[in-house]
Amino acid sequence: MYYVYILKSKKDGNLYIGQTSNLSQRLECHNSGRIKSTKRRAPFQLIHVEEFQTRGEAMKREKALKDIKLEFVRLFEGFSDVRNKNFYLSYDLRRRCNSTSKN
Repeated sequence: MYYVYILKSKKDGNLYIGQTSNLSQRLECHNSGRIKSTKRRAPFQLIHVEEFQTRGEAMKREKALKDIKLEFVRLFEGFSDVRNKNFYLSYDLRRRCNSTSKN
């Protein structure tokens, strides 16, 4: 099994999206500072997980979620509220992402 996950930094509220075949080990790596891209933002809370049969499916979904996150940030770039508050992917964005990943 492969997993796509979303972590929320308890330090700054930012989100991190990744994929792995060993979720518990990967979360431990993030929280212990062993992942270069996230070590300054630890600790993390796991806020979303999806399971896939193949790594290819997981990678497609990870990319789709990252694209949606980037689109969301660009859309609200000028609003300081978005940068300063803790935001989650809304139901509509997740639903949109689900339909994107099936194409």
